[in-house]
Amino acid sequence: MAWDPKPGGTSGGIGEFLTGTALVLFGFWMLASRVVVVGGRLFGGVLGDSGGGFALLLLPFGAGVTLLFRDGSSRAGWPLVGVGVALIALDVVTSLHLHFRATPLPIFLGMIIAIAAGVGLIARSLRPHA
Repeated sequence: MAWDPKPGGTSGGIGEFLTGTALVLFGFWMLASRVVVVGGRLFGGVLGDSGGGFALLLLPFGAGVTLLFRDGSSRAGWPLVGVGVALIALDVVTSLHLHFRATPLPIFLGMIIAIAAGVGLIARSLRPHA
């Protein structure tokens, strides 16, 4: 039995699908390469710029670890550790600042056109072909 790829379960073109996917990925990669990520002040994103953010974020994590040391199968310990880790990760992400570097208009238009053309090719590949 030969492998017969059918994008979206139709008789659409696999070549169009792969070309469209490559264009979308290239466009997003070009767009993302123009973004500068700068680290901000940690432990100020989730709880605002209050000075005591770090201690408040560690409370659920510390309580969960304490419960897990007491009893490794604690029903409350694991969720508290999970919430604590999630809050700390959220705070790190929200403290980042993203800046779009100056980009010449023709290059920016090329990025947008690549993404739009790729999405169009992907959509066309999902329709039946004659």
